[in-house]
Amino acid sequence: MGRRPALAARALLPALLGGTWAALALAGVAATGGLPSGTWLFGLLAAPALAAGALRMARRGPVDHSLPVIDTPGGAVPTGPLLWAATGADLALLGCLPAVVALAAGPAAPGGFLVAQALAGLAVLAGVLWGSRPERRAPRSSGQAT
Repeated sequence: MGRRPALAARALLPALLGGTWAALALAGVAATGGLPSGTWLFGLLAAPALAAGALRMARRGPVDHSLPVIDTPGGAVPTGPLLWAATGADLALLGCLPAVVALAAGPAAPGGFLVAQALAGLAVLAGVLWGSRPERRAPRSSGQAT
């Protein structure tokens, strides 16, 4: 049980930074007239989902270069770096989906999506915290040679 509170504490800084940057970016776009004035709230409400994505990115392993390469008309696409880059960003996008839909729908939609964004962000972060597995530590040696 000691791992989940520590992981929740590690989520505070990414949530604060991610939510602040997203709110400032949306406020800047709203100041130029590109979005309605209240859309900066989506940045604050997206903070838990952004923190969940950041936690997942921090815990991903090294790039697996042994995965197959997909040949496309534009050139070869290595799937190892592609999957590595998507790890974490997929979770953040899933948690921010109500905000993405509301911002894409136009100025009439954002009001109804605020509650959905808050619930989606908290659900994704709760899923990451609840699904975390404690790391197995190697047993301590006694320091005596056998």
